[in-house]
Amino acid sequence: MGFLTKTIGVLAIAAGGLVYAVENHPDEVRSQVPEELFGKPFGKLLRPPLPTPLPIKEAHWLEQNWSTYQRHWFHHAAQGTATFPVPYDWFGNLEQPVVTLFSPAPLMKEPGYLEQFGFISSPRTLATSPEELARFGYAAVSGPGMKVPATFPEVPADNLDGLPIGIARTPGGKDPVTGAPLGDQIGLTCAACHTGQINYKGVSLRFDGGPAMIDAEKLEKSFGLALLYTVELPFRMDRFARRVLGGNASAEAIADVKKQVENAFDKIAGLRKLERELGDAANTKSGHKPPADEGFGRLDALNRIGNRVFFENLIAAGLNGPDVNSNYAVLAAPVSFPPIWTVPWLSWAQYDASIRQPLVRNAGEAMGVGALVNINPRSKPEELFRSSVSLANLDRFEKMLAGEYPFNADKIPDGERTRFKGLLAPQWPAKYFLNNEDWKINPERATRGRALYQKLCVECHLGPVNDPVFDAEFPQDSIWTSKRLAKDENGEAKSINPVQKQAADMGVDAGQANVLATRRVKVPAFLKIDPAKDLTANWGCANIPPTRPDGSVEFATALMDMVERVDEKLLESATPEQKRAVLGPRPNCLNQEALPNKRNYRARPLDGVWATAPYLHNGSVPSLWWMLSPARERPTRFCVGAREFDPVNVGVALPEKKDEACKKGEFEFVASSDPNSGNSNLGHSFEGDGSALPKGVLGRGLSPQERRDLIEYLKER
Repeated sequence: MGFLTKTIGVLAIAAGGLVYAVENHPDEVRSQVPEELFGKPFGKLLRPPLPTPLPIKEAHWLEQNWSTYQRHWFHHAAQGTATFPVPYDWFGNLEQPVVTLFSPAPLMKEPGYLEQFGFISSPRTLATSPEELARFGYAAVSGPGMKVPATFPEVPADNLDGLPIGIARTPGGKDPVTGAPLGDQIGLTCAACHTGQINYKGVSLRFDGGPAMIDAEKLEKSFGLALLYTVELPFRMDRFARRVLGGNASAEAIADVKKQVENAFDKIAGLRKLERELGDAANTKSGHKPPADEGFGRLDALNRIGNRVFFENLIAAGLNGPDVNSNYAVLAAPVSFPPIWTVPWLSWAQYDASIRQPLVRNAGEAMGVGALVNINPRSKPEELFRSSVSLANLDRFEKMLAGEYPFNADKIPDGERTRFKGLLAPQWPAKYFLNNEDWKINPERATRGRALYQKLCVECHLGPVNDPVFDAEFPQDSIWTSKRLAKDENGEAKSINPVQKQAADMGVDAGQANVLATRRVKVPAFLKIDPAKDLTANWGCANIPPTRPDGSVEFATALMDMVERVDEKLLESATPEQKRAVLGPRPNCLNQEALPNKRNYRARPLDGVWATAPYLHNGSVPSLWWMLSPARERPTRFCVGAREFDPVNVGVALPEKKDEACKKGEFEFVASSDPNSGNSNLGHSFEGDGSALPKGVLGRGLSPQERRDLIEYLKER
């Protein structure tokens, strides 16, 4: 064998070894490639590391006052989004971003793969065997839990491709911009961010309305890589096109699909490149350190919505330049996904108490995750603000979430645990661990904890929504007779007005509160967005800041006005009665307690708080034990993504060894002492003797027994 032949053989073996390593061990390859060789650019071409899902022996959906049909519908009903900017059948036929040269890679849509991003798998249909339903945590198909509500005359939303909860098919219709036929799209729904799951020794407990543990950023990167690999890797494009078009597709048809995929990838890559450049420039100009990362269970949702509405959508409409670029905001204020049970009955939603009008809240969320909106300058005025937002589904969801009016009874009816009739917070799931002492409720401790709650928590979080014993013992603090009940001109209660406190007084991270205080945007003149004029005329709002001399407006009011224009277009053919039924009585006005120049957070009632770890708005405290401890003692590092639950301290289970590294693919939260970093875990502290309470300290230090007592009480809330 000649030298050249041997050399080619050695190179072939080396190349094969590299392909094998990249295909089967991408994380190890990423860590071993020398930085000076091609580490960073090469690393960006490898899929992000993902955690291995915990083994599940059994799964259970917790009772929350929704039937199984309602629950399954919520999991899979589309809200009109196209989060992934490709047709539905493209997503279903994309291969995972793993390197294979000749053999097919597994598909992106496979449930086991999407579970690694934090999604929860779901059955294709409820019309299947009890054994199959039990595998996903559902009870048997018979019985009252499967009763079809009167508001559900049709079969629940389908999931024929077996997608996980929160990723849904948006049925095709007309393109809002062109009016041309538009095929099925694929996007995230409310359930993607507001469906929770915790694990305990192989038992998976699932609940609706709770904080999800997804990593949207990793999914976004992996989707982009899947497109890139489809374009660049040998044979992958041909396989993709034949799956989309059928096995007998012509060479011309395959070439056309390839061109479409290349164009889709180029648009995404170009947009991400521009965002990186704008972000780097903003960080350099401000002198700030790199922003706080998102990660599992955390997302800078408010800035992402603003970027989608006032940056990405404008670029998609062919608008660009300095004014549009100035609308981009660095993602630097990630927060935990908030629980949404009882939210319809709170006067203000969001951590910063920024949204009051329910349809603006829900349609704005849909726009933020990719609902298509026509803001094209070439469109006729009457065509502007057409959208793909599903008004019917958003309205149904809001009514499911709210339930019947809860303020018309003097006490909680016998046999019921709260006056709320919509989606309830999940109850402490001790019944699934009857022989485990860590899950049992100690009644004596809980009784002592009730008194502590009245002394320490009521001032901000109000009385509990589900404890008639508390209401009887402390009638002056009952939430149902509280002065915080917002009433109409006839004295009838309409909602609960949550307490709002300034971030500086609470001592907590102000990153998210800074968004509304500092962010401003510029909207093209042809859209005629004028919040001071529009919101005052439509709702009688007061104190709406005017447009500034440079043409910029407050981000908060611009978003309120923009979303309202979309809502008006959705309702343009509705009768006045229909509009009132959908919109309800709450105006689309600014919170007068937290105008844009303030930095407030609202304190919600603590029902279901046990299921919402990690704590504080930015997910910086792993458990209730550490929330009730002096802030200086809290862990400064912990791992997120595995969902393993600690029933004693109530929250994220910490590693047995203090300095143990996070498992592959998990997100490591690293606390900061900077109160504007997005990662501070300070504030909301109990410390000292209570004689003087500096900012950030809410009360005296609690003994270990007092902490356990209060935690025991909060488990039952």
